Amino acid sequence: AINCLKDEKLVNMLIELGVYSKAEIASRYEVLLESYCKTIQVEALTALKMAKNEIFPACVSYLKEISQASYSIRDSKGKNKFLIKEVKNISDLVSKMKEKIEILDEMIVKARSKKLTMLQSAIIWRDNVLVAMKDLRKYVDSLETVVGEKYWPMPNYIDLLYGI
Repeated sequence: AINCLKDEKLVNMLIELGVYSKAEIASRYEVLLESYCKTIQVEALTALKMAKNEIFPACVSYLKEISQASYSIRDSKGKNKFLIKEVKNISDLVSKMKEKIEILDEMIVKARSKKLTMLQSAIIWRDNVLVAMKDLRKYVDSLETVVGEKYWPMPNYIDLLYGI
């Protein structure tokens, strides 16, 4: 939709009708791009902070507890294969989530580069940062379904749907 402000036919029509001047159209274009970038930036920084400071530590705490439970069961000669499998599954998800956190962090740094035009910046926010956020979200959503409720640092989907 923003690209329509670069369409020569549309720009000429707006100028001929006296709706905007060429300078006003160019300014509006820059303002819309900047707003787009800032909106994604706020969402990305929020997602990054939540993942780093809340979700990752919660998952590690839960992983620690079920790992210790697995050892306790093993030490008491009980069968713990079901917990070992769960520890491995959660450990893999947490590891992949951590990788995606680091990628998102890198993409944000790249998108915040001062050497880019506003259009280049918008493209990076769209093609790199939004994709990194989506990839991170997949692992967070998977972990939400397996991490114990008392460990999860925020309302889960069911809480939001029925409880709050």
